[in-house]
Amino acid sequence: MRGDGEEKGTAAGPPRVWAALLGRLAPMEHRDAVLGDAEEEYRRHVRTRGVSSARRWYRRQVLRSVRPGTVHVLRSAAAWRRSGHPEGEGVTMWMNDLRLAVRVLLKRPGFTGTVVLTLALGVGATTALFGVFRGVFLEPFPLPDSDELVIVMEAGSFGCCGPASGPDFVDWVARERSFEGMAALSPGVVTLTGLDEPERVYATEVTASAFDFLGVEPLMGRALRPDDQLTEDVVVLSYELWQRVLAGRSDVVGQGLEVDGRVRTIAGVMPRGFEVPSPWLGTRRHELYLPLPMEELESNRGDHGLPVIARIDDGVDLETAQADMDRIMRELAAEYPETNEMRTARVFTVHEYLYGDVGGQLLLILGAAGLVLLIACGNVAGLQLARGAGREAELAVRSALGASRATIVRLLFSESLALAALGGGLGIGVAYLSLDALKGVLPASIPRVDEVAMDSAALAF
Repeated sequence: MRGDGEEKGTAAGPPRVWAALLGRLAPMEHRDAVLGDAEEEYRRHVRTRGVSSARRWYRRQVLRSVRPGTVHVLRSAAAWRRSGHPEGEGVTMWMNDLRLAVRVLLKRPGFTGTVVLTLALGVGATTALFGVFRGVFLEPFPLPDSDELVIVMEAGSFGCCGPASGPDFVDWVARERSFEGMAALSPGVVTLTGLDEPERVYATEVTASAFDFLGVEPLMGRALRPDDQLTEDVVVLSYELWQRVLAGRSDVVGQGLEVDGRVRTIAGVMPRGFEVPSPWLGTRRHELYLPLPMEELESNRGDHGLPVIARIDDGVDLETAQADMDRIMRELAAEYPETNEMRTARVFTVHEYLYGDVGGQLLLILGAAGLVLLIACGNVAGLQLARGAGREAELAVRSALGASRATIVRLLFSESLALAALGGGLGIGVAYLSLDALKGVLPASIPRVDEVAMDSAALAF
């Protein structure tokens, strides 16, 4: 099947693609004459030999012109550089056009200000929202293989979801077949005494098993061990508390720290950013890790106060883990009908439980902001078209004074580029201001929202 350029070549004129190529190869000063002569000869071949023969003849003439035409272009470029035009002349030309575009825009401050402000608001709001969405919902939880971490909660006639009891947790650990490890938590607030001034900090009592399956080694010392839950005389510090309260001293391991009036031995310090996922954490950060007393695990089965985190085994999906917990809860309901008959267990990914529907809601807001940005771009395009219609006389004068079509197009493009750069630059400032405002508006229950910061990925968006 012949190409479009060949199909268009008829008695009315030569193939357009080949004619355009010939025009590019011909010297500018002789272009019209070369094209005219070639077309006249093409028509003569059509009359005497037919369209197909004329097309073949035209193609041969163009192909024969490739070598001399290329040589002419290269010689012309060399002569242009020898005449005093350096190789960077193109860059200089663009810079001159950009400076001229800025001067033209400054002469119309109303138009320029409207366009720049419209772009800045659209770009800034969208960038800030994406920065929050990415930092909170797209970034994985800062633990190894965090997609395997789950939160296990109980449900019942009270709804969903609540913590487990100590005896239920012990039975879960003994009967489960789908988890690498499970840990119970008891978050709360403690007071550090024995300092210059007492300080209240967020802490959590946790079973030692958490440090086994979370996969993070302490920065100094050791993590909690099962025997610590019997003696309850040690504490593990977060990196942030170690730096703030103990000035990052390297000799703190083995030293005493008074917690709620009781001196505990510092067993270790966890690395920067370490956090045990907790369904009640929100924007707060655990700064102390205490061993969960064994008494709490042996308490009344009807006393529910321990959220549970776990890591599912390799090759086990969420549905399998849920089925495993359903089996265990049926067994417990049969054995302890007084406390467990109406209770079930739910397995959530950490991300699902901590963020719930907030991620979907913020995604809708982000989509609305993107739509506003599109509307803003449409408004800017409309302003540009309206302004262009009023510049016909100016562009006609430039053309009459010798400006080529390429020069005029380059000037208009430079104006659009300058507007985009100004709008984008101001939009970055709007994004930083909007980000602080968003962090103040979003619920404090959303984890990590206070840690969101504008980074290169958000700006690239």
